[in-house]
Amino acid sequence: MRISSGGLPDRAIGRLHAGFCADGNLTTSPWTAPQTNAVNTFAVHGVQYISPALGATVVGIGDSIMASSCTTGQSSGFGIRACAIVSTPQLPVSYFNEGYPGRNSIGFCSCGTWVIQHLTPQAALIQTWSGYEPWTREMADLSFARAMAVTDTARRNRCVPILVTPPPVFGTNPEAEADRQHNRSRAHAVAQAGGYLLDLDTLWGTGATPNTYRREYDWGNKMQPNDAACAAAARVLAPMLRQILGRL
Repeated sequence: MRISSGGLPDRAIGRLHAGFCADGNLTTSPWTAPQTNAVNTFAVHGVQYISPALGATVVGIGDSIMASSCTTGQSSGFGIRACAIVSTPQLPVSYFNEGYPGRNSIGFCSCGTWVIQHLTPQAALIQTWSGYEPWTREMADLSFARAMAVTDTARRNRCVPILVTPPPVFGTNPEAEADRQHNRSRAHAVAQAGGYLLDLDTLWGTGATPNTYRREYDWGNKMQPNDAACAAAARVLAPMLRQILGRL
């Protein structure tokens, strides 16, 4: 388990990692973009297998929903869980979490594009909208367009994209909920045309109008998933990864 920054010292070395974050601006790589010191903040984590067997890599591109910063140890999100489920001695599957709390689509999509181009993963989870952005139809469309640009980059680099819908976080705002559902319906249309989709709305929501988190999946702020929610999403994601990686 690799964690670039977190609130607790790494047990292996007894000290904090000196992490950083960079939002990116669609023109420069994360390594050359202005960097922000992130020591003592949320973790940006991954799991890496070192094995004589040729393995695979999955990346998660999004905000704190993808990072699952409110789960146990800040490192038990659905992406990393699903990779642990599908990994075998013959095909270890590493996970690189590009998500970070507070990011919006211009940040995670620009950095996610760079990650796909340089880490050459076999699959990428791509969030289609973030609650950290304005809750408007225009923003829902713009965020989706950015996600589709990352999707196109993934396909050009032989990486299979998996779109991840925005979770049910607008339970008290019917107008924002309508915009979120619009974004979600566009993701479903892409999946019906032959793509992969992880629908967090169906997985975590009550099904009400507007939709909200099921009590057993809410971390407590009606915005973030808890461990049970991430475990449920991982169980749905794992068969997709098996199908994708089975083609290797």
